Amino acid sequence: MSPLVWKFVIFGVVGLAGEVCFTALLDLFRTRRLRLHGFSFVWMFPIYGLLAILFPIIWKFVSSYSWPVRGIVYMSAIYLVEFLSGTILTAFVGTHIWQYTDRLNFRGQITLLYAPVWFLVGLAVEKYYPWVEKASQSLAIL
Repeated sequence: MSPLVWKFVIFGVVGLAGEVCFTALLDLFRTRRLRLHGFSFVWMFPIYGLLAILFPIIWKFVSSYSWPVRGIVYMSAIYLVEFLSGTILTAFVGTHIWQYTDRLNFRGQITLLYAPVWFLVGLAVEKYYPWVEKASQSLAIL
């Protein structure tokens, strides 16, 4: 497989694992039960995999800016992808795959409650992207 396909797979798997861990921790804090109930959706694999294509494009334009500006741009891009993919999936499947109901949601597809999370996720992707690049190159050789 090509390095791009490997990057897609790496981001898809890491994204799914991260989401399962995040939702399990949210459940732990909400219910106070020590049984971890994390979840994700099969649809999320290709959405997270899109980072392989989108991140280098965004990084090219923001790499010279300070980290707070880069974090805001990454966060905004994540919100855009989340909103568009959620809207498309809702139309395709006929029901919401995820639906936010808090007062800071927009059409049930995104919520501003996760702004700090997406800000930090964007900066984490930036920090670890060189590792993903190197790993995908190595895997492509196999």
